Amino acid sequence: MCGIAGVHRLTDRPFADIDRFAAELLAGIESRGRDATGFVAFNDVGDTQMQKASCSAFYFNQHRGTIRPETRTLLLHTRLATQGKPAFPENNHPVEAGGIYCVHNGHVSNDAELFKASGRTRVGQVDSEVIPAVVASGGWPNALKSLQELDGDFAVALASPKHPKELVLARGNFSPLVYVQTDHLLVWASTAEAIRNAWKVLGSPPANGRFRHMLEGDALVINGGEVTRATFEPKARPLPSWAITKKTPKVYVPKTSYASREIVTRYEWDDKECDLVAVTATVEDEDGDQEDGWDIVKCDDCGDWIELDDLREVEMFGVTNLLCRACYEWAKVALGGFQGG
Repeated sequence: MCGIAGVHRLTDRPFADIDRFAAELLAGIESRGRDATGFVAFNDVGDTQMQKASCSAFYFNQHRGTIRPETRTLLLHTRLATQGKPAFPENNHPVEAGGIYCVHNGHVSNDAELFKASGRTRVGQVDSEVIPAVVASGGWPNALKSLQELDGDFAVALASPKHPKELVLARGNFSPLVYVQTDHLLVWASTAEAIRNAWKVLGSPPANGRFRHMLEGDALVINGGEVTRATFEPKARPLPSWAITKKTPKVYVPKTSYASREIVTRYEWDDKECDLVAVTATVEDEDGDQEDGWDIVKCDDCGDWIELDDLREVEMFGVTNLLCRACYEWAKVALGGFQGG
């Protein structure tokens, strides 16, 4: 998990408070990563100002340079290091390749493969470096098409001093991205709270209805004052274990005195509906008489068999899952809220 944020000026009027605004944005996303902090800023002629350091936003804000009011585009980042040590500046964000600068929240799993295909030399070890590399190889106008090559999770902001009035924001799988657009500014961050806290520099924060939460496959393509909404197709990611239904039923053996008796088990499922496996078990005694049966269902996370009274039905990533109480509570925390009951 990392934090990204930034500002793009939609008019030619300088943003006098951009330095204080940036400080508050960085403070707002600090909790998402304290291993490194950085920014890159471009003006209208492509002059570039960049600083990054292996420290938290709190210390970075105390010692960084002043961000100039004539800045057109500002990219901000706080890093939680996963791949590539933050002691080496080339692993920290913003990352650059081929004149493209990027801040990224998430993880790219096919970075080695894409670097080899791009024909570009890798500078650091961080997976994020491959994002500007593939965009540079594919060409700036084809940035969204290039992002479709990435395996993994990502929310990104892309900018280039060669195209100083342009910007690309895109959300792939999982990683959050929120923005607010006014007549003068486009402001984005990993969380709405970061934007809300920064807005106190300008006065009252925007109303909740002004916040736009980007969905997976959403993008904004900005050229000066023109903001165009677009879509692209990020690669489908494998669902986590708790979102994958099991298609291999196992015979349920009750942990009672009937455990040694024959179990007659019927499997029923509907692949078109929700890939769930429902099992009805019936116990037969030695004389062949059937005792009352009961319906049991396999938890789609831990695999334990549960009676219907303990069942929790949950919709996750378009798949309906049946969870036991324990897995339901765990998924509720992991997802931070979902449809279910």
